[in-house]
Amino acid sequence: MAEYDVAIVGAGPAGMTAAIYAARANLRVLLLDKLAPGGQIVNTFEIQNYTGMGSINGAELAIKMFEHTQELGITFDYGTVKAIELEGSKKRLICEEGVTFEATTVIIATGTKPRMLGVPGEFKFAGTSISWCAICDGPHYQGKKVIVIGGGNSAVEEAIYLAGLAEEVSIVTLFDLTADPSACDKLRALPNVKVYEYYKITEFLGDDTFEGLKAESTRTGEVISVPGAGAFEYIGLELRQKL
Repeated sequence: MAEYDVAIVGAGPAGMTAAIYAARANLRVLLLDKLAPGGQIVNTFEIQNYTGMGSINGAELAIKMFEHTQELGITFDYGTVKAIELEGSKKRLICEEGVTFEATTVIIATGTKPRMLGVPGEFKFAGTSISWCAICDGPHYQGKKVIVIGGGNSAVEEAIYLAGLAEEVSIVTLFDLTADPSACDKLRALPNVKVYEYYKITEFLGDDTFEGLKAESTRTGEVISVPGAGAFEYIGLELRQKL
Protein backbone atom coordinates (compact mmCIF):
# COMPACT_ATOMS: atom_id res chain seq x y z
CA MET A 1 0.00 0.00 0.00
CA ALA A 2 1.44 3.35 -1.05
CA GLU A 3 1.90 5.92 1.73
CA TYR A 4 2.02 9.71 1.37
CA ASP A 5 2.39 12.76 3.57
CA VAL A 6 -0.55 14.45 1.85
CA ALA A 7 -3.36 12.98 -0.26
CA ILE A 8 -5.52 15.45 -2.17
CA VAL A 9 -8.93 14.27 -3.35
CA GLY A 10 -9.90 16.29 -6.41
CA ALA A 11 -7.63 17.47 -9.22
CA GLY A 12 -9.31 20.71 -10.19
CA PRO A 13 -7.48 24.05 -9.97
CA ALA A 14 -7.80 24.11 -6.16
CA GLY A 15 -6.55 20.55 -5.74
CA MET A 16 -3.64 21.01 -8.13
CA THR A 17 -2.64 24.27 -6.46
CA ALA A 18 -2.69 22.60 -3.04
CA ALA A 19 -0.54 19.79 -4.45
CA ILE A 20 2.01 22.28 -5.78
CA TYR A 21 2.32 24.03 -2.42
CA ALA A 22 2.67 20.70 -0.60
CA ALA A 23 5.33 19.47 -3.03
CA ARG A 24 7.30 22.69 -2.60
CA ALA A 25 7.35 21.90 1.14
CA ASN A 26 9.13 18.62 0.30
CA LEU A 27 6.11 16.48 1.15
CA ARG A 28 5.19 13.25 -0.61
CA VAL A 29 2.01 14.18 -2.43
CA LEU A 30 -0.75 12.10 -4.00
CA LEU A 31 -3.31 13.79 -6.26
CA LEU A 32 -6.47 11.74 -6.85
CA ASP A 33 -9.38 12.27 -9.21
CA LYS A 34 -11.97 10.00 -10.77
CA LEU A 35 -11.79 12.00 -14.02
CA ALA A 36 -9.15 13.91 -15.95
CA PRO A 37 -7.41 16.74 -14.09
CA GLY A 38 -8.92 20.19 -14.45
CA GLY A 39 -12.34 20.07 -12.84
CA GLN A 40 -14.96 22.42 -14.23
CA ILE A 41 -12.55 24.43 -16.37
CA VAL A 42 -12.20 21.44 -18.72
CA ASN A 43 -15.76 22.17 -19.88
CA THR A 44 -15.17 25.90 -20.39
CA PHE A 45 -14.82 26.82 -24.05
CA GLU A 46 -12.72 29.95 -23.59
CA ILE A 47 -11.08 31.62 -20.59
CA GLN A 48 -9.97 35.24 -20.91
CA ASN A 49 -9.71 36.31 -17.27
CA TYR A 50 -6.93 34.07 -15.93
CA THR A 51 -4.02 36.38 -15.23
CA GLY A 52 -1.05 35.86 -17.52
CA MET A 53 -2.76 33.46 -19.94
CA GLY A 54 -4.55 35.86 -22.29
CA SER A 55 -7.22 33.84 -24.09
CA ILE A 56 -7.06 30.08 -23.60
CA ASN A 57 -9.30 27.05 -23.93
CA GLY A 58 -10.29 25.57 -20.57
CA ALA A 59 -8.88 22.14 -21.38
CA GLU A 60 -5.56 23.70 -22.44
CA LEU A 61 -5.30 25.59 -19.15
CA ALA A 62 -6.04 22.38 -17.25
CA ILE A 63 -3.21 20.63 -19.10
CA LYS A 64 -0.79 23.43 -18.24
CA MET A 65 -1.76 23.18 -14.57
CA PHE A 66 -1.33 19.42 -14.60
CA GLU A 67 2.06 19.69 -16.32
CA HIS A 68 3.14 22.01 -13.51
CA THR A 69 2.30 19.33 -10.95
CA GLN A 70 4.26 16.74 -12.89
CA GLU A 71 7.32 18.97 -13.08
CA LEU A 72 7.36 18.83 -9.27
CA GLY A 73 7.12 15.04 -9.18
CA ILE A 74 3.58 14.89 -7.78
CA THR A 75 1.96 11.46 -8.06
CA PHE A 76 -1.37 11.49 -9.87
CA ASP A 77 -3.75 8.55 -9.90
CA TYR A 78 -7.31 7.87 -10.98
CA GLY A 79 -9.52 6.91 -8.08
CA THR A 80 -13.06 7.42 -6.81
CA VAL A 81 -12.71 7.73 -3.06
CA LYS A 82 -15.69 6.09 -1.37
CA ALA A 83 -14.47 6.13 2.24
CA ILE A 84 -11.72 7.45 4.49
CA GLU A 85 -10.78 5.37 7.54
CA LEU A 86 -8.69 6.59 10.47
CA GLU A 87 -5.90 4.38 11.78
CA GLY A 88 -3.95 6.22 14.44
CA SER A 89 -2.12 9.09 12.77
CA LYS A 90 -2.82 7.67 9.30
CA LYS A 91 -5.82 8.09 7.04
CA ARG A 92 -6.71 5.26 4.69
CA LEU A 93 -8.42 6.23 1.43
CA ILE A 94 -10.49 3.40 -0.03
CA CYS A 95 -11.39 3.73 -3.71
CA GLU A 96 -14.17 2.11 -5.69
CA GLU A 97 -11.57 0.86 -8.16
CA GLY A 98 -10.22 -1.53 -5.52
CA VAL A 99 -7.09 0.43 -4.62
CA THR A 100 -6.21 1.88 -1.22
CA PHE A 101 -3.84 4.69 -0.24
CA GLU A 102 -2.54 5.94 3.09
CA ALA A 103 -1.64 9.49 4.03
CA THR A 104 -0.93 11.49 7.15
CA THR A 105 -3.06 14.38 5.93
CA VAL A 106 -6.03 14.43 3.53
CA ILE A 107 -7.25 17.51 1.69
CA ILE A 108 -10.75 17.33 0.21
CA ALA A 109 -10.89 19.49 -2.92
CA THR A 110 -13.79 17.92 -4.79
CA GLY A 111 -15.57 21.27 -5.08
CA THR A 112 -19.08 21.79 -6.34
CA LYS A 113 -20.75 21.55 -9.69
CA PRO A 114 -23.68 23.51 -11.09
CA ARG A 115 -27.07 21.93 -10.69
CA MET A 116 -28.55 21.16 -14.10
CA LEU A 117 -32.12 20.95 -15.32
CA GLY A 118 -31.89 17.53 -16.93
CA VAL A 119 -34.03 18.47 -19.93
CA PRO A 120 -33.51 17.55 -23.62
CA GLY A 121 -30.77 19.48 -25.39
CA GLU A 122 -29.01 20.60 -22.21
CA PHE A 123 -26.11 18.17 -22.29
CA LYS A 124 -25.52 18.80 -26.01
CA PHE A 125 -24.99 22.54 -25.52
CA ALA A 126 -23.37 22.45 -22.05
CA GLY A 127 -20.00 24.17 -22.08
CA THR A 128 -20.56 25.85 -25.45
CA SER A 129 -23.90 27.68 -25.67
CA ILE A 130 -24.97 26.89 -22.09
CA SER A 131 -22.67 28.38 -19.47
CA TRP A 132 -22.52 28.97 -15.73
CA CYS A 133 -20.21 31.99 -15.74
CA ALA A 134 -21.40 35.30 -17.20
CA ILE A 135 -18.10 37.03 -16.46
CA CYS A 136 -16.26 34.29 -18.38
CA ASP A 137 -18.54 33.86 -21.38
CA GLY A 138 -20.77 36.94 -21.45
CA PRO A 139 -18.58 38.90 -23.90
CA HIS A 140 -19.37 36.28 -26.57
CA TYR A 141 -22.93 37.60 -26.65
CA GLN A 142 -22.36 41.29 -27.24
CA GLY A 143 -25.25 42.60 -29.32
CA LYS A 144 -27.08 39.25 -29.19
CA LYS A 145 -30.04 37.83 -27.30
CA VAL A 146 -29.20 35.76 -24.24
CA ILE A 147 -31.18 33.81 -21.63
CA VAL A 148 -30.62 33.61 -17.87
CA ILE A 149 -32.22 30.72 -16.00
CA GLY A 150 -33.03 31.21 -12.31
CA GLY A 151 -34.38 33.92 -10.04
CA GLY A 152 -31.99 34.07 -7.08
CA ASN A 153 -29.19 36.51 -6.34
CA SER A 154 -26.70 34.91 -8.71
CA ALA A 155 -29.16 34.88 -11.60
CA VAL A 156 -30.31 38.46 -11.09
CA GLU A 157 -26.84 39.90 -10.56
CA GLU A 158 -25.43 38.11 -13.61
CA ALA A 159 -28.45 39.17 -15.69
CA ILE A 160 -27.76 42.81 -14.78
CA TYR A 161 -24.17 42.35 -15.93
CA LEU A 162 -25.25 40.67 -19.18
CA ALA A 163 -27.76 43.44 -19.89
CA GLY A 164 -24.81 45.77 -20.39
CA LEU A 165 -23.47 43.52 -23.15
CA ALA A 166 -26.39 41.82 -24.86
CA GLU A 167 -29.10 43.19 -27.08
CA GLU A 168 -31.72 41.52 -24.92
CA VAL A 169 -31.71 39.42 -21.74
CA SER A 170 -34.60 37.05 -20.99
CA ILE A 171 -34.87 35.62 -17.48
CA VAL A 172 -36.80 32.39 -17.11
CA THR A 173 -37.47 31.20 -13.57
CA LEU A 174 -39.57 28.44 -12.05
CA PHE A 175 -40.83 30.79 -9.33
CA ASP A 176 -40.68 34.57 -9.02
CA LEU A 177 -37.51 36.61 -8.56
CA THR A 178 -36.24 35.74 -5.08
CA ALA A 179 -33.09 37.88 -5.12
CA ASP A 180 -32.59 40.95 -2.94
CA PRO A 181 -35.42 43.41 -3.68
CA SER A 182 -33.02 46.22 -4.60
CA ALA A 183 -31.31 43.99 -7.19
CA CYS A 184 -34.69 42.89 -8.59
CA ASP A 185 -35.83 46.51 -8.90
CA LYS A 186 -32.62 47.40 -10.73
CA LEU A 187 -33.07 44.48 -13.10
CA ARG A 188 -36.72 45.21 -13.89
CA ALA A 189 -35.83 48.83 -14.66
CA LEU A 190 -33.49 47.86 -17.47
CA PRO A 191 -35.07 48.43 -20.89
CA ASN A 192 -33.61 45.33 -22.58
CA VAL A 193 -34.69 42.77 -19.96
CA LYS A 194 -37.70 40.46 -20.08
CA VAL A 195 -38.75 38.35 -17.09
CA TYR A 196 -40.73 35.11 -17.41
CA GLU A 197 -41.82 33.99 -13.95
CA TYR A 198 -43.37 30.62 -13.04
CA TYR A 199 -42.15 28.85 -16.15
CA LYS A 200 -40.74 25.34 -16.21
CA ILE A 201 -38.15 24.77 -18.93
CA THR A 202 -38.94 21.69 -20.98
CA GLU A 203 -36.18 21.66 -23.61
CA PHE A 204 -33.41 23.59 -25.28
CA LEU A 205 -33.88 24.28 -28.97
CA GLY A 206 -31.52 23.88 -31.89
CA ASP A 207 -29.84 21.13 -33.88
CA ASP A 208 -26.21 22.13 -34.41
CA THR A 209 -26.72 25.75 -33.30
CA PHE A 210 -28.37 26.89 -30.08
CA GLU A 211 -31.64 28.71 -30.78
CA GLY A 212 -33.25 29.16 -27.37
CA LEU A 213 -35.56 27.19 -25.14
CA LYS A 214 -39.13 26.06 -24.68
CA ALA A 215 -40.94 26.55 -21.36
CA GLU A 216 -44.36 25.87 -19.89
CA SER A 217 -46.20 28.07 -17.42
CA THR A 218 -46.82 26.30 -14.10
CA ARG A 219 -49.90 28.46 -13.62
CA THR A 220 -51.68 28.49 -16.98
CA GLY A 221 -50.02 25.70 -18.96
CA GLU A 222 -49.03 28.17 -21.69
CA VAL A 223 -46.03 27.01 -23.73
CA ILE A 224 -43.60 29.64 -24.96
CA SER A 225 -40.38 29.67 -26.97
CA VAL A 226 -37.68 32.07 -25.77
CA PRO A 227 -35.04 32.85 -28.42
CA GLY A 228 -31.38 33.33 -27.59
CA ALA A 229 -27.86 32.75 -28.84
CA GLY A 230 -26.85 31.29 -25.48
CA ALA A 231 -28.05 30.59 -21.97
CA PHE A 232 -26.67 30.91 -18.44
CA GLU A 233 -27.94 28.60 -15.71
CA TYR A 234 -28.06 29.70 -12.06
CA ILE A 235 -30.24 27.18 -10.26
CA GLY A 236 -27.86 26.26 -7.45
CA LEU A 237 -24.88 24.02 -6.78
CA GLU A 238 -24.36 20.49 -5.56
CA LEU A 239 -21.36 18.67 -4.15
CA ARG A 240 -19.20 17.09 -6.84
CA GLN A 241 -18.45 14.09 -4.62
CA LYS A 242 -19.76 13.07 -1.22
CA LEU A 243 -17.56 11.07 1.16
